[in-house]
Amino acid sequence: MTRIVTITVGTTTVPEPPGLNSRWQIDIFRQDPSTSTIRLPSDASAITVTLVNGAYSIDYAQPAIIVTNSQGLYYEYHTDQQAQRFGNQILISQTYRYYPSLHYVGTVVFTKPYQYVGYSGYAPMHINGTRLHWDESFTEPMLHQFEAAAWLVDPAAPRPDLQIVTATLDRRFNHIYVRAGIRNNGGITAGAPAFVNLYDRLAPSAPPTGPLDLADSWCTLDPVTMCGGSTSNRLPAVPPFQTVLFTAEYDLSAIDGQHDIYLFVDALGVVDALGVRKDLGLNYESAEGNNSMRVGEESLTWYRSFIFLPLIRRE
Repeated sequence: MTRIVTITVGTTTVPEPPGLNSRWQIDIFRQDPSTSTIRLPSDASAITVTLVNGAYSIDYAQPAIIVTNSQGLYYEYHTDQQAQRFGNQILISQTYRYYPSLHYVGTVVFTKPYQYVGYSGYAPMHINGTRLHWDESFTEPMLHQFEAAAWLVDPAAPRPDLQIVTATLDRRFNHIYVRAGIRNNGGITAGAPAFVNLYDRLAPSAPPTGPLDLADSWCTLDPVTMCGGSTSNRLPAVPPFQTVLFTAEYDLSAIDGQHDIYLFVDALGVVDALGVRKDLGLNYESAEGNNSMRVGEESLTWYRSFIFLPLIRRE
């Protein structure tokens, strides 16, 4: 199966939501010899279907495509319901699951003044200043999942400012409990995903340098990362001048010595439009240098303890 997606975000005279023009194209090379119904978004229009053998009909009331005994199927449609706006940012979300082999091809085209901020999930190829492209193949015989979110920003709009204002921990041997207060100092909601990354680094250490600094951290760039599996990660949307609480539990790495714990808010970030690493998370902030904090005033000393019991042999 090949799924081809083309999405165009354009300007509009209506501030929210932003204008969107999207066309979705799906090419299924093999279809079970039976009748199947393919449901489309409620506002789907300009529906086009091409079959290899078989027959089809379009139910415009649902809307849906009804296919019978097809060995190959291609269809496309137009919809205006694919973009969401969060404060000063726009989310283009693409997800798909399929059991047989899948070839996913997607393109997002956007116009000025929107600018590319970054992604989560599968990384796009940045073709030029207004075009992102994905080309992913899944060939193993298992359930495949493509998930990618591209974030755009209106640079003329106000910006949020996430800051870790408090960070404390309690310790039980090698197990620690972390609490942090994270405030939005900006005048607009921080609505893009904001993950909190926890770092366990051996002293002497240096704080994380940015959202893509993942050394000795619990976040990865895996599309389905949970950043340690914490129930408070990712953060909810943080309103202007409000503070949210982040809590986590963590086992120190099994390395003897002194451990320094850091937190970084708005992790997993992005590269810029030219593919160059930047100290930017998914939230386009007015200040990017206050996203990190060391937890606790002193390093944590951790040595594994062993108890040796004598072996007694009975004669």
